[in-house]
Amino acid sequence: MKLPKVLGSVLLLSGSSFALRAIGMGFRVYLSGKLGLDGLGLMQLISSLGGFASLLCTAGLSTALLRSCAENPFSAKQWVRKAQLIAVPLGLTLAALLFFLAPFLCKALLRDARAVLPLRVLALSLPFIASSSCTGGYFLATGKIGKLTLAQFLEQGLRVAITAFFLEQSPKDASLELLTACVFLGSTCGELLSFLLHELFVRLSPGEREPLPKSPYPALWQIAGPIALATLLQSGMHTAENLLIPPMLALSGEGSALAGYGLLHGMVLPVLFFPAALPAALGTLRLPAVARLHAQGDMQRLRENVKLTLVSTMAFSMFALAVFVSLASPLMLSLYRSAEAATLLLALAPILPLLYLDSIADALLKGIGRQKLCLYVEIADSVLRLSLTLWLVPRLGLRGLILVISVSTLLTCLARVYALLRACALRSNALLAVTHASLPSIVSAAAACLAGLAAASLPDLPPLPKTILGLCCAGLAFGIFYAILSLFYRKRHEKAVYRFR
Repeated sequence: MKLPKVLGSVLLLSGSSFALRAIGMGFRVYLSGKLGLDGLGLMQLISSLGGFASLLCTAGLSTALLRSCAENPFSAKQWVRKAQLIAVPLGLTLAALLFFLAPFLCKALLRDARAVLPLRVLALSLPFIASSSCTGGYFLATGKIGKLTLAQFLEQGLRVAITAFFLEQSPKDASLELLTACVFLGSTCGELLSFLLHELFVRLSPGEREPLPKSPYPALWQIAGPIALATLLQSGMHTAENLLIPPMLALSGEGSALAGYGLLHGMVLPVLFFPAALPAALGTLRLPAVARLHAQGDMQRLRENVKLTLVSTMAFSMFALAVFVSLASPLMLSLYRSAEAATLLLALAPILPLLYLDSIADALLKGIGRQKLCLYVEIADSVLRLSLTLWLVPRLGLRGLILVISVSTLLTCLARVYALLRACALRSNALLAVTHASLPSIVSAAAACLAGLAAASLPDLPPLPKTILGLCCAGLAFGIFYAILSLFYRKRHEKAVYRFR
C-alpha cells in the first residue's frame, strides 16, 4: 500500500472513529442524565457479560481474515464466507444460551435481578455481531474503508435514535430495568442494520479469480486460535474482574459500589480512551502491510514500518496526555458536572502513552505471527489484574482500582514493546532509539500542557469555553514546537534514529 493511500486510509478511519466516539460520548452524557450513576454501573456490568459472549463467537476471526485476505486478495470473499460458517452458528448458539440463562446469570454473576430483561435484549444481537466481525476484517484487508465507515455511521445513528426515542417515551416512574433494556434495544437494532449493510457491500464487490485451498480452516485456526484463546482469557478474566469490582468497592466502604463503578467505567474511562481512535486506526491499517512484509522476509522495510508506527503513536499519545493533564477539570465539568470524575481522569492520564503503545505493539505482534506470545502476555496480565483487584480494591477503594490499572498497563506495555523489537530482529538499543526519536513530542507535550493550563486558569469563564480554548491553545503549541523540534532533531540525531535499521 503506497504512502498516500495509507495516509488517506488512516485519516478516514481515524476521523470516522473520532466522529463516532464523539457521538458516543455525547450519547453517554445523555444516558448519564437519564440513568444516573447506578444505571451507568448496571449498564456496564451487563455490557461486560455481553461483551464476553460476543467474543466467544468472534475472537480472532477478524484478525485471521484480515491477514488471510491480505495474503490472498483474489479469493477474499470466499475466505469471508468460510469464516461466517463458523461465527454465525456460534453466535446463534450463544444468543440462545444467554437468553434462556439470563435469570441464573444475573443472580449468580451480576447479583442484580434488574439485569435480566436488558441481558435478553442484548443476546439478540450476537449473531449479527458474529457475521459483521468477519465482513469487517474483509473490508479492512481489501482497503474498502469507506464502506466500513458508512456502515458504522448508520449503525451508530440508528442506535442513538432508537434508544433516545424509547427513553423519551418511557414514563417518568419507569424502572431502571426497563430504561436499561431500551439502551440495549437500540444497540441490537444498530447491529442488525450493520449486518445488512455489510452483506450488501460484500455481495456488490467484484468477483474473484482464485479458488480457495481445499480446507481453509486449518489456516484460519492457525491465526485465529492463539488470538482467540488470548482474547477469551483476557476478556474472561476482565469480565470476572468487572463483576468483582462492585462487591470489592462495597467492602472498602466508599459509598454506593455500583455508583463508583459507574463513575469510573461509565464516565472516566470512555473519556480516557476517546483519543485512541488514531492509534487504533494506525495499528489496524498497518497490520496487513506488516503481515505482507514479514511473509516476504523484507526485514529492513518491516523495521522501518515498526519504527514509524511506534514514533507516530508516541507523538499523538503525548499530545493527548498534555490535554488531559491540563484540561481534566473543565472537560469533566462541562461533560458530566462532576469534580470527582475530573480527579479520577487526572490520576489516570499519565498512563495514556503506555496504553497506546501497548495497543499498537499488540496489533503489530499479531501481524507478524506472534499470537502465542500475545497469549502468554494476556495470561500473565489477567492473573495480575485479578490478584491486585482482590488485594487492593477492598483496602483502597477507587484508588486501589487506579493502581491496578496503572501497574497492569506499565508491565504489559514493556513486555509487548520489548517482544516486538526482538521479533523484528532489532538491536538491543532500539528502544533507546525510539525514545530519542520521541523527544520532540515529549518537549512539545510540555509546551502544550502549559498552554492548556494557562487557558484553564482564566477566571470568569464557563467550563465548556475553557475546554475549547484550552484544546486550541494546546494543539497550536504542540504543533509549533513539534514542527520546529523535529526539523532540528532530525539533523542532529539522524544516526541514532536509524539504528532501527
